[in-house]
Amino acid sequence: MTVPPEVEAEVRRLFFAEHWKVGTIAQQLDVHHDVVRRVLGLLPPPEATAPRARRLDPYRDFIAARLKDYPRLRATRLST
Repeated sequence: MTVPPEVEAEVRRLFFAEHWKVGTIAQQLDVHHDVVRRVLGLLPPPEATAPRARRLDPYRDFIAARLKDYPRLRATRLST
């Protein structure tokens, strides 16, 4: 979720200048507490995930070979 720069500035001001707690800031500004933590840099960076395998992956070579031989082949004929 992205928040406007004005809200980010207000979060920083309330935390660093006014010494408010994260939950109090979230409640006052009507944002999620994780948004407050992200703006303040208190959350760890998101982990990179490996791409998931797709159902089509085992058949990619077969499909590529058929389409190379028959470029006008329709998907309905390819599956039979």
